Amino acid sequence: MMICEVVEIDYFQKQIGNIFMAQIGMEQVELRLIRIKEEVRGPRSTRTPFTLTFANPRDDERLERGRYDLVSEEGRKFQEVNLAPQAVRGQIQTYVAFFR
Repeated sequence: MMICEVVEIDYFQKQIGNIFMAQIGMEQVELRLIRIKEEVRGPRSTRTPFTLTFANPRDDERLERGRYDLVSEEGRKFQEVNLAPQAVRGQIQTYVAFFR
């Protein structure tokens, strides 16, 4: 498994529709990456901030707001990603991760 220290938008743009596993203790929760949104870069920033939106079925285990290790289908690990639950739409729970 490869641990990623720097999180770049380019990687995630190729992952739309793919599954990421969020680690909760000994359990894992499956999240599908459904959207990427680029934010406005500040005048002194060297990186483009962005948000990732993940979703899972509402009946699956829910995540509370917090930091989670995420692992992509190809085995890339992103440590301590801050996920915040968003609105439930029908049978889908969404989560947003902010990268500044």
